[in-house]
Amino acid sequence: MSTARIDPNRLYFALLDPPRTRGRDRRDELLYGLESVAPTPIEELHAVFHPLPDRRVLGIAIQRDEGAALASTHLRASPAHWPDWLEHETQSPPPDRINLLTGPLTPPRVIRAKRALLHLTLIMFVLTALILSFGFERRIRGAQAEDARIQTLTDDQYRQALGPLLGSSAQPPAAILTAELRKLQSTRSPETTTPAQAFNADLLLARVLSAWPTKTTLRAESITVTQRAVELITTAQTTEDTTALINACKTLDGLRIGTSSSTQARDGIRFELRLIAEDAP
Repeated sequence: MSTARIDPNRLYFALLDPPRTRGRDRRDELLYGLESVAPTPIEELHAVFHPLPDRRVLGIAIQRDEGAALASTHLRASPAHWPDWLEHETQSPPPDRINLLTGPLTPPRVIRAKRALLHLTLIMFVLTALILSFGFERRIRGAQAEDARIQTLTDDQYRQALGPLLGSSAQPPAAILTAELRKLQSTRSPETTTPAQAFNADLLLARVLSAWPTKTTLRAESITVTQRAVELITTAQTTEDTTALINACKTLDGLRIGTSSSTQARDGIRFELRLIAEDAP
């Protein structure tokens, strides 16, 4: 950024008391205080004010003609350094923090840059709004199309279920279908149902285990108990053990031998036995 460094001898400085007013009246009060110490009429000066830590205000002024000439060639203008008396009086900010080319002396390039930034911001805002609006419009259209598809499917189902009744009545299809269902329910008698016989898997398992042959090498891997059958998967060392299990299960009331199979395994004979409940279909 092009910054003009101005010799303090070409500027006017003043340490002003804390203003008592605010807003536009505050600046008028500060200008009045600066005018009392400046040797030039205040109308010929352009002033900027900077608050200090002790609540006083540092006033700096430049001739308007000189400031306008600087604004045509530079973007900023700051004092090159502070006068000796000012550095001893207060803790002033760094001189480069002061910009004298503000307000009516703002450089044209700065004004154009601010306007361009404002226009770019507005364009981005409009584009974002258009993109969001387009996305919302697509969502709305998609939802409307899905609603229409579902409504078409629903109407087709009503036509298939109601047939001629749908065209001969002014009532909604749902009301016609409900009336027809109630009419059909009124013509049906409730069916008599026979409660199923209570099934107790624990008792059935206890009966199987009580008949289990003890003087064998049989080892049960799994026992599955259902209302229709009992399935045993065991491991034995000899065929005599499996025969003993079959003979023991033959003594169980309400169960009959169904299927059995045996295969040679690494640790013996894998024997599967299925017992079928006598009342099972």
